[in-house]
Amino acid sequence: MHIKTSSSTDSMSFRKDINGLRALAVLMVLLFHFNPEIFPAGFIGVDVFFVISGYLMTKIIVVRELSNEFSFLNFYKARVNRLLPALSFLCFALLFLGYFWLDIFAFLTLVKNALSSLVAFSNFSYATQSGYFDEAARQNWLLHTWSLSLEWQFYIFYPLAVVMILRYSSLRILKSSIIIATLLSFFIGVYASLKFPELSYYMLPSRMWEFMVGGLAFLYPYRTSNNSKYSSTLTLLGFILLFFGTLQITDETPWPGIFTLLPVFATYLIIQGNVKSKLLNSWLFQRVGIYSYSIYLWHWPFAVLGDYIGVTYWNIIGMIISLFAGTVSYWLVESRQIKFSFMKPIRSRSSALLVCLCSISMCLAILMYINFSVKKNPKLMEPFVKGHFQRTSEGLYMTPPEQINIINPEVEGNSTLLIGDSHSAHYAYGINNINEDRILLSWTGSCLSLPEYMTHGAKSWMNEEWKIFCRSNIDLIDYYPTLNVMMAQQWGERPLICTSNSCAEKIAPNYYSLLVDQLEKVSDRVGLDRSLFIIGQVPAPAVSIVQCLKSFTKKDCEDKTSKFRGNIIFDNKILSDFANSRKNVFFINPFNAICDSTNLCVLSINGNSIFYDEGHLTQFGSAIIWRYINSEMKKINNSASNRLHD
Repeated sequence: MHIKTSSSTDSMSFRKDINGLRALAVLMVLLFHFNPEIFPAGFIGVDVFFVISGYLMTKIIVVRELSNEFSFLNFYKARVNRLLPALSFLCFALLFLGYFWLDIFAFLTLVKNALSSLVAFSNFSYATQSGYFDEAARQNWLLHTWSLSLEWQFYIFYPLAVVMILRYSSLRILKSSIIIATLLSFFIGVYASLKFPELSYYMLPSRMWEFMVGGLAFLYPYRTSNNSKYSSTLTLLGFILLFFGTLQITDETPWPGIFTLLPVFATYLIIQGNVKSKLLNSWLFQRVGIYSYSIYLWHWPFAVLGDYIGVTYWNIIGMIISLFAGTVSYWLVESRQIKFSFMKPIRSRSSALLVCLCSISMCLAILMYINFSVKKNPKLMEPFVKGHFQRTSEGLYMTPPEQINIINPEVEGNSTLLIGDSHSAHYAYGINNINEDRILLSWTGSCLSLPEYMTHGAKSWMNEEWKIFCRSNIDLIDYYPTLNVMMAQQWGERPLICTSNSCAEKIAPNYYSLLVDQLEKVSDRVGLDRSLFIIGQVPAPAVSIVQCLKSFTKKDCEDKTSKFRGNIIFDNKILSDFANSRKNVFFINPFNAICDSTNLCVLSINGNSIFYDEGHLTQFGSAIIWRYINSEMKKINNSASNRLHD
């Protein structure tokens, strides 16, 4: 992530304080990733790196351009030679070990992530997958490479802009331009961190100001020659701000937002101070600073590894191993100082590009091979993919939310309307795979849609558009007046908000009374000439069987359980009792598909997990449970007319 300081051409007067600041930044990141509960603000170390990179890049570009020595070709060669060999080596090592240890889907994901990291695209990829702080992110072996991709994107555009301004205008215009761009990017970051938190965290427009603050530290240096007292004050103030940031910032803080000023301005002050800090100039911090890039590369895979192997005190052991692995990587790959008797050391600047191209080619070859294997036997993927996906002739297809999805349009006969949240979407694969029903599926994530209430949208992605779909999903019952209706949702207790004037002044005794009242209204809207099928909660285990099955050992994974997440048995009883009280309502209990009469439920079959996570089904599980639901629907439809006319 940083500029190599051992090269005389790039260091341009080596500063031990900046090298020590690198060490402090990487140690903060390590503490955060291995001990997030103890050190929740450690991710600000990445912001420290960004400021340092901005300072050094601006220094290299401006000094050389003003001396008529700057070359775009040499600049980009230096960056390639500095960053890509160690990254390529990491990707190769992970792919080699992943081939033997990971399941096919996890390995395929790893290959895709390695490819996106090598071509500096990983921040785009991860922005669409999950938030940086989400639990799912801890299964991404290369998540941390988003910052490397971001830096590469900065390295591509920033030198072009700086050199063009210097050649066709002046240094004064450059300074003014960077100030304006810094302010603009800062305000973009503050706004986007509130409105689009995932995109804001990963993307250059909202992060660019952090680099350019470092550039301003070079362009507007604090004159320290006769002001050592004030330089020490600046450095001390920088450390105070950095320490204050570690106390105030958590993973809930909008980022990069207003609070991002703390680590960024703190780094700016320490760079401006330029004093011989005993901490930063110590032998330990200087060593860690030199190895910091390799340490950063290797620490995150070891953090992920801890979730797979479950070793006691891994938060300490993993950090030690990360420091050791980073040191080895530096000497073996990054500095290429170790010479083997059986091979000549490669030192040409083009070697790094060759290594990267070979790594990219290897990733593409593996992707082609795996995709070919999966197309020949698509059932290989079933235990590792969410049930939300359907299988088509072109591959897997994610059933999109907030629209009408017609599943199996070629099937003749009457359709059924299926509405709900993601707990209806995870049946899409089963419906598509069994191919006996024509289903109109409309789902909105995390939305419990009722006639007069809906889920309280507390998360940032639950925007106005989401609220509109969540509110209106239930109205499809009236829009398709001839179709039988099926509702599959996460029925458990949650905060609700009123969406109708008729309920504004009502105070329900409790959540379940309100739920029953609303389901009665749904039943009335469906009418006696149609059927309303209510699909109960799936038997989601209290302990994640998925995480256990993904571990390398897989020795102690339960294949059956009678302990479930939340109050799903009680939820199903409420729904069953309600269905028994209404002639046109039928309850189908997914427990009956994989559980015995004592509610001892199967979690996996031959090592194939039924559950994708703590509540959703895999494709494998979707096919099993939908097969049961389908058979129950047929039985009910055959006898429904008799029951409706009793």
